[in-house]
Amino acid sequence: MAPVKERIPKSGSERTTRYKEGVLARIISTTQDSVVFIDSSGAIVEFNRAAEATFGYEAREVLGCNVKMLMPDPYRKEHDGYLENYKRTGEARAIGTIRTVKGRRKSGEVFPLELSITELPPDSPVRYAAFLRDISEKSEMQAKLLEQQRLASLGMASSILAHEVGNPLNNIGLEAQLLSRRMKKTADPSAARIGNILDEIERLRRLLDEFRSVARVHQHAFEPCDLADVGDYTVRQIEQQAKDFRIVLERKVEWGRAVVQGHPDKLRQVALNLAKNAIEAMPDGGTLRLTVTVQEDLAALTVEDTGVGVPEGVKILDAFQTTKPDCTGLGLAIVNQIVTSHRGCLSWQSVPGMGTLFRVALPMFGQENSA
Repeated sequence: MAPVKERIPKSGSERTTRYKEGVLARIISTTQDSVVFIDSSGAIVEFNRAAEATFGYEAREVLGCNVKMLMPDPYRKEHDGYLENYKRTGEARAIGTIRTVKGRRKSGEVFPLELSITELPPDSPVRYAAFLRDISEKSEMQAKLLEQQRLASLGMASSILAHEVGNPLNNIGLEAQLLSRRMKKTADPSAARIGNILDEIERLRRLLDEFRSVARVHQHAFEPCDLADVGDYTVRQIEQQAKDFRIVLERKVEWGRAVVQGHPDKLRQVALNLAKNAIEAMPDGGTLRLTVTVQEDLAALTVEDTGVGVPEGVKILDAFQTTKPDCTGLGLAIVNQIVTSHRGCLSWQSVPGMGTLFRVALPMFGQENSA
């Protein structure tokens, strides 16, 4: 049986059409933006390589499936209704515009997207072409910029507070101390109330100090520091408090020396703050696990507890975000600022009722300039 030869287009127009289709296919295949084509029912008929990388699906897993599988709620629930409404009324919400929406990866992660939809001719097997761009990094940079602007505003506010509130507060404290001494000499029962006033004055002083710390531009004199030593220091400082709260301390160094370029006192402040927060999260006892690890060019200090966890929706690294009624919500913001000044990254994860994990990742000594 003779082999079947590929048919060669005879007319110029047919050759031109085949050429254009080939060029379009190559463009769709190689573009860095995700391209998803769907038919009139919403089924996916084209899913390019960039879309595979963005969403985590291979094309064979999504072809023929409804495009709403790439969407989180409420987009997923509303999509079919929107499509039917557009067919019936011609009222377009997304077609012809660039919108910021949410996508959902195969892993379940929800992330921000820029979406542009083009409508194709009614007789085409492909009815809509969606062009998508992952803007997670852009959104994160914008969030950091907003946080920097907020901290700059806080810096101005702290300067005003230090001058307008700090000095009068010191005078009030001195007068209250003198009054307390006189009342104690005369055994006045109201002396205890003066003690309460002094406690509140001291709390306001600490608040002002935290304002200054958050707003201050940190410029540290760095030197080689071993995170294992930082862990040892932290354990020594909290072991008695841990015993008082019936908390089991576990410390583990998984690999060799974890030497980073940093400020020893500031790194100890970071670890101690995280460890004390962990203890406070376990009022009925539990386990506090402090681990030092090295992976490629990063060293990490992990503080993990089995406490109450963080409620959903609380962004605890932001200033003034706290789950404790007597706290200012600046402690973790200061920790995050110290870690950032060390060219590091502070991350966390929590399950309400089961515990929280904080991870401080820093470039290894000699790697900080390439981080």
